Amino acid sequence: MLETETRDASNKLEFHVNMYVKSYRWLQNKETWEKAPFPLKLLIAFRLLPTSLQWLVPARTRNLVSNAVEDSHIAHARILYEFLGGVKQTRYELTDIRAFDFYQDASQYARLEDEYLKDWSGKIGARAFHLTTKHLTAKISEFEWPFDQIAQRLLPALRRFFNDEAASNIGEKDRGQCLAHLDLLQDLLNLTPHGT
Repeated sequence: MLETETRDASNKLEFHVNMYVKSYRWLQNKETWEKAPFPLKLLIAFRLLPTSLQWLVPARTRNLVSNAVEDSHIAHARILYEFLGGVKQTRYELTDIRAFDFYQDASQYARLEDEYLKDWSGKIGARAFHLTTKHLTAKISEFEWPFDQIAQRLLPALRRFFNDEAASNIGEKDRGQCLAHLDLLQDLLNLTPHGT
């Protein structure tokens, strides 16, 4: 990969990691807000102003924003999984960017093999981004994405990649920012009941 392509790809990769982590934080805040009793909501609203103002808007608007954030989050989850574990698709072989493209020698990268993430990547593609007869029996409102479990599996794989000095084609600034995003994700996962 050319140096200019690597630099641009490194910056785009940082964008996807940032969006993945920030949307996860938003979804976690939403869950905390929805489970809180009214007195605690008041306390949260006053302590976390202006961040908590988003939860004070009417439910219809809040649901619209929530659905958009969920879609964004799962799209970024799929992008990051395919970056770490996916092979280049034949029709995009010359343009797809994968983790091994950031190595001088692609054989230095051990592709992420995780059946759970692979399965969910397929479900994300089928349920979220295609209107097909396959999933018409399941109501969208009754389907829940396993955000925490996906994050718990993506986090160590992303951390390994960004800490790997052999991935020398990553811009150092982008590498540092991605590791900072992943530190935030780790903190957020530690706050969830399922966090490890």
